[in-house]
Amino acid sequence: MIEETFNAGTNNIDIELNGLPNGFYISTITIGDKYKVVKKLMLIYGSQHLTASRGVINSQLNKSNLLNFDTILDSLVATSTIIGRKTFTNLPVFTGGTLDLGNFTIERFCPGMPTVLYEGKTYHTVQIGSQCWLKENLNAGIMINSSTPADSMTNNGILEKYCYNNDTANCTTYGGLYQWDEAMQYVTTQGTKGICPAGWHIPSRIEFETLKAILNNDGNSLKAIGQGTGLGAGTNTSGFSALLSGNRSDGGFFVSLTYEAYIWSSNEIGADNAYNLDLYYGGSDIGLYYNYKEYGFSVRCIKD
Repeated sequence: MIEETFNAGTNNIDIELNGLPNGFYISTITIGDKYKVVKKLMLIYGSQHLTASRGVINSQLNKSNLLNFDTILDSLVATSTIIGRKTFTNLPVFTGGTLDLGNFTIERFCPGMPTVLYEGKTYHTVQIGSQCWLKENLNAGIMINSSTPADSMTNNGILEKYCYNNDTANCTTYGGLYQWDEAMQYVTTQGTKGICPAGWHIPSRIEFETLKAILNNDGNSLKAIGQGTGLGAGTNTSGFSALLSGNRSDGGFFVSLTYEAYIWSSNEIGADNAYNLDLYYGGSDIGLYYNYKEYGFSVRCIKD
């Protein structure tokens, strides 16, 4: 028996079934003496019905030890720290111990905001835990060439970017590379909008730490499929779709494409350095380090 008081509106009731055997259960919900509803529940331990790499429920749940008759489930709920809580309704009939789910894709975009249009480009969003991220590196501004340390970005009122190897095609694929001051638009306030769209900002170090905790320091879950190798092979289970976009060094040249990803935070450390997130092609950790502000790193915006 669970007794709770709720405010007006939509509410969820979590029923703890740990320790009970697989099977169907009946729950009865009453509100005073005026309302009563009966719901059917199905408990399956260890069913791999959520394919982590794609966020897709597998085509079948097959449990022969469940009750062997045709019935219709009211709903199916998938939960995790990454995807939050997703509920499916209007499910097909559970027949003879098998429920054919087809391809129920779990939408990963931020609620009510699948895309963001900014500077003529469309960016997709992804919800990871309580955080809402752009799914692509920012690619905004006018490309400037870089071959020497003197080819530096300046506070000239023009949004500038580097493209790896001075090739605009690399900006299209990997996003632009920005010196920290340019990304921050020449302020030093943690969590500032910087070059992000309105309502978004340059992530703070704490927000990167939160992301790292949600994913249990699994950097591979941040990398797109095909990025990294061996112990560092990307799985993209978070939906973040990070690309190993390399960087523009303080010497003015470009290095580490397909080997590392560097994403600026909005936290500086002294006058010359700022924190960044780091992903490595051969390792699975999520690095939080600091580097010279003169480096050209990627920018990934997070929702306010």
